[in-house]
Amino acid sequence: MVGAEVWSLLVQIPLVGIFVWFALQQQKIYSASQNSRDAEWRDFLREEREANNTALGRIAEEVKCSSTILSAMKDVIVAHDQRVQLAIPEMREIVEKLKTTGKARSSK
Repeated sequence: MVGAEVWSLLVQIPLVGIFVWFALQQQKIYSASQNSRDAEWRDFLREEREANNTALGRIAEEVKCSSTILSAMKDVIVAHDQRVQLAIPEMREIVEKLKTTGKARSSK
């Protein structure tokens, strides 16, 4: 009976060895696949980040341009408001003269 047990072990040992070798090969293939996928993702994310940075740079330039234009517009509006404030007393005089005489004459 000892002989049958030895023969059984002699058959099982190579089968276990083949299974271990197969499992290690599968692990190598899986690891290589993961590394390849990770490299692709890194490349994609790098390209996406560069594209986003470029787009944000363009947006920043547009905001800067818009701020300059708005500042100039503000200056024009402030100057207009100042001229209107200075002209209001004269306009009131003209309106009062129109109410009383029906004719308006400007002093200027």
